[in-house]
Amino acid sequence: MRSLSFTPVWVGRYAPLFLLLAAFHLTALAGGAVKPQAETPRSAVPGYLVRIDQNKPEEVEAALLRAEAFYLESEPLLASAPPIALVLHGPEVEIFFRENYKRYKNIVDLAARLTAFQVVDIKICRTRLRFLEQNEASLFPFVGTVAFGPDEIARLTEEEGYLRF
Repeated sequence: MRSLSFTPVWVGRYAPLFLLLAAFHLTALAGGAVKPQAETPRSAVPGYLVRIDQNKPEEVEAALLRAEAFYLESEPLLASAPPIALVLHGPEVEIFFRENYKRYKNIVDLAARLTAFQVVDIKICRTRLRFLEQNEASLFPFVGTVAFGPDEIARLTEEEGYLRF
């Protein structure tokens, strides 16, 4: 004997979509803010390091925006922790040349603000500066330098125990 079902066919077909929409709606109602991609709570690690893999200004901006969101969300936790390290050694260092301010104004202003609040600590590779025929005077004053970017990244991760942010 065949069972009678009063559920319309379209309900079964679109049920996964309804569940997905409900999940998004609940996330939005719960204040689903952007969270940093950090492995452990900030208080349990010596520091975080932003890794720039694609060497693009957009990637630097995205990292700074994540750091800002983390700061706004976790301000009390940041009082005793070091700033999030950002070591740049690729073509993206041009963001922080004074001559490029108009081009990268939004990124530079965000970086300056986050540096002033001690949320991030930006270091530029001096080897890259020489390659680009620039010197430290061409950088904004809130940006520091390191001798060789990859060595500084290795030092922070291997010796200091920094985690990827």
